[in-house]
Amino acid sequence: MAGYNWVESNSAGDEAAHALDIMTGQFPDEETEGVVFAEALNTEMPTTQIDGRSYIGRVDIPRLDLSLPVLAEWSEEGADIAPCRYRGSVYDGSLIIAGHNFASHFGNLGQLADGDTVTFVDVLGSAYHYVVLTAETIDGYDLRGMEEGEWDLTLFTCNFSGVERTTVRCQRVQTGTGPSAVASSDASSAASASSAA
Repeated sequence: MAGYNWVESNSAGDEAAHALDIMTGQFPDEETEGVVFAEALNTEMPTTQIDGRSYIGRVDIPRLDLSLPVLAEWSEEGADIAPCRYRGSVYDGSLIIAGHNFASHFGNLGQLADGDTVTFVDVLGSAYHYVVLTAETIDGYDLRGMEEGEWDLTLFTCNFSGVERTTVRCQRVQTGTGPSAVASSDASSAASASSAA
């Protein structure tokens, strides 16, 4: 069984690296700071097609030395290739990304600690920067618990028992690299005000 998992993880890593290589060639030469959440509440996330699959961008997790493409929609088949958008959007601070617990994907997600950084880059080259606020374990059937809370970005994977999910909650942070750089609390407040109007 361990040998099978190792082969599956390596295969998944190779598939993700292939997609990422193609995607990187499609990105603009320079990344820009992502928009203020409230400016893009009703904007659909653009996608790029690679090998017949739709991707919304990539997620970078420096602490884990990971850079992975992110598929536009969750599916069991897709998750064998790359992490997937479970729900939400990077543009309104509701993005949830799910990945398998392969070592080449989200298998070491539980090693992230408060203060670690995560970046999501959409297919237009806009970068959204986050800091890890908390990590928790959620029952695998608690879908409501996964979606609850005011988190700008959530990453999760099943633990090795398959009955619980390792879940990392992140908040968007200001990078100071452009006029649209915004601290997460300001962005979330603006997004809430817009949706209430």
